[in-house]
Amino acid sequence: MAAYVVNKLLLTHLEEMTKAGDSITQPEVITINGVEMVYFRQIQHDLETLVILVDLGNNNIPMMRAFAVRGEMAQFEDQLFQVASTFRYTPIIPDSCNAAPTAEAAKP
Repeated sequence: MAAYVVNKLLLTHLEEMTKAGDSITQPEVITINGVEMVYFRQIQHDLETLVILVDLGNNNIPMMRAFAVRGEMAQFEDQLFQVASTFRYTPIIPDSCNAAPTAEAAKP
């Protein structure tokens, strides 16, 4: 699902990014600690952006972006992937779903 989101994101914005002089790498898939991620790089003048989308299942796909001076991302991208691989999804059930049903008297 993360690959689908990346492709949709890039297709939606690729033309405007290209017009602005940005270059974008082809999305790649990587699995670390059993967590699948799709990532790509965006180069914008002297700035490099690493974009990582983490596929947590059930259509839960958080995105992490890191910025660095062009050519310096390699110094810490391994750590960024390790951090992204720790993402977990824990559903939050609203209190209203856990509350015991109550009856209210109809008001005249």
